[in-house]
Amino acid sequence: MKKLPLYTLFALSLLGACSNPTTSADDTNKTAAGSQQDLAGGSGAQSDSTSATNVTGAAGERATDVSGVDERPAEDPNAPGAAVTPDANFINSALADGTFEIQISQRILAEKPSAELKNFADAMIRDHTKVGNELREIAKVQKMNITDRLNREQTGLLGRAEKLTGKPLHDLYATSVVKGHETAVTLFRTAAQSSDRAELKAFATKTLPTLEMHLKMARDLQAGRPVMKM
Repeated sequence: MKKLPLYTLFALSLLGACSNPTTSADDTNKTAAGSQQDLAGGSGAQSDSTSATNVTGAAGERATDVSGVDERPAEDPNAPGAAVTPDANFINSALADGTFEIQISQRILAEKPSAELKNFADAMIRDHTKVGNELREIAKVQKMNITDRLNREQTGLLGRAEKLTGKPLHDLYATSVVKGHETAVTLFRTAAQSSDRAELKAFATKTLPTLEMHLKMARDLQAGRPVMKM
């Protein structure tokens, strides 16, 4: 066999390499496409992860809100700190009014008043003590949360009464009991007409005439007219 020159062998080697390359253009393109898919896949995974976090967070927040509403026990309207029902408000106001009438009448009695004024003050203490006791008993049976705490105006009037004597004290007393009984008559009249509890409606109806009599007596006292004895 005839030997080929060295330069001819080198040329044939180069031609063989070009006709059968290790990496084709298609392979290069496929590799590039694969890299892009990998990158896209990585980006997609990150985006999906972020989306999942956002959705989970939103769902979690919604679940918390719904759970807070659904699982909260129904409030007892008569529980401490809860909204006061109209019937409980009636008792609270009536007790406060009665407590005020009793305390300011006791202040008058400490001054050794006239027989007429003493009879009136005694009647206020007796009748309002009775009303208060009956209201507390009704509230106890009905398991209502109540209070006889005085309001700011009532507390202020008692404070003024402690500093007065003689006619200024008597004038303050007469004005206070008129106003107090005007409020009480309206309060009891409303309860007698619209209370949701039969016991309170009956009690308000029964007590209203006594309070109306108190109001007439208080107005007579304020006007300087003779006050009938009860």
